Amino acid sequence: MVGFEKIANDVEQYIKAIVNKEDVEFQALLLEGPPGVGKTTIVYAIARKMNLNVVEMNASDVRGAEALRTRVAESSRSRDIFDFVKQRTQGKILLFDEVDGISGQADRGGLSELLKIIQETQFPIIMTANEYDSKFASLYKIAMRIQCRRLQTSSIVKILKRIVTAEKVVVDESTLEIIAENSNGDLRSAINDLQGLAQGSKHVTALDVAEQNMTRDTIESIFVALNNLFKQKTLTNAKDTFENLDVDYSLLHQWINENLPTYLKHPLDLADAYENLAVADQYLDKIGIYQDYGLLAYFYDIVSGGIALSAKRQPPPDFVKPSFPMMMSSRISKTDLPAFQKIQQLLHVPQSIIISYILVVLRNLAQDSEMQKNLIEWLKLEKSEEKILK
Repeated sequence: MVGFEKIANDVEQYIKAIVNKEDVEFQALLLEGPPGVGKTTIVYAIARKMNLNVVEMNASDVRGAEALRTRVAESSRSRDIFDFVKQRTQGKILLFDEVDGISGQADRGGLSELLKIIQETQFPIIMTANEYDSKFASLYKIAMRIQCRRLQTSSIVKILKRIVTAEKVVVDESTLEIIAENSNGDLRSAINDLQGLAQGSKHVTALDVAEQNMTRDTIESIFVALNNLFKQKTLTNAKDTFENLDVDYSLLHQWINENLPTYLKHPLDLADAYENLAVADQYLDKIGIYQDYGLLAYFYDIVSGGIALSAKRQPPPDFVKPSFPMMMSSRISKTDLPAFQKIQQLLHVPQSIIISYILVVLRNLAQDSEMQKNLIEWLKLEKSEEKILK
């Protein structure tokens, strides 16, 4: 645990004290810090070292007292798979992840039940949370709070060096420093960025990083999320892909629209995906008109599960580098203006729609030589205007 040596040691000493039935000042540990810094990873790393099993519960999933009580009772009684082999674990750690998902009285006594479990359970209890919240004052009295801050750039670079060496990726140290700085202390994001850049060529330069414009504070970068989306086989898993993605929903729509042909190679798969994306666009339109943001739930169902499950006939590539949405990176030049005006007159749509969507579709269609000829004839393009399709 690079950069977290002291925290890891404190957690390990607490677990040892509970396992050995020693007197402890606090009845539980609470790891506080932003997402991606390694709070949950610390627990699993130490559990593996100490041959302990981790029983993880997401507090936001078992917020009510009864649900929480039932889940803990099951975990306390249940036997681990290691109980059936020689290498048995020495005990368990109860891990309550995202404990700040419990919101007090509104969650039917969930916080009160958690306090009761901490006081009565014989297993080590470790909780994670993002930040201090006054409504958990009673919890803070019986739990030792440990701050897990974002990693320094030098610590992230040290880990990235280890990864590129193991993966045989060629990256100079200055480029690794850029990736680390862009992650804003979020190790998970730094590793995701490195993976996304390296899987294409095994050689990463500072220019590659600049082209991806990866300066952001999102939990998971958009290009990793898109690659993960097309690997999912269920609606639930597809929705989870975008759960922690800090990207505006309308911008997400543009990213998917731009990159569908890169992932879906079978024409019928692509047609299904575009049909779903069109439905998602209708929801965005209604949200804009009626300001009914409750419709976002349906939008995300469609742009996640509806898109991912369109890949039925031909498996998507394992990994590709998504392209930036055209609206973010392209403008109509003076030389392209005549062809652009012909498209606008023919389709009767605003310029913004042509730039954002229509040209993307036309250029994808034009990759087929026969289709390109048909488009040129349909649009009545002169020889000098044909390049708008390329």
